[in-house]
Amino acid sequence: MRWDKITEKQNPVSERIDQKSTREILEIINKDDAGVSDAVAEALP
Repeated sequence: MRWDKITEKQNPVSERIDQKSTREILEIINKDDAGVSDAVAEALP
């Protein structure tokens, strides 16, 4: 059985993150992290 790990998939939002400024990198990470609590809330019974 093969499992595709979502954590191993490329995130298009952070594409070419190495070419971004420090501020842009932090904004990308912060925005992406903000979605975690929403995903957890949706998964709760």
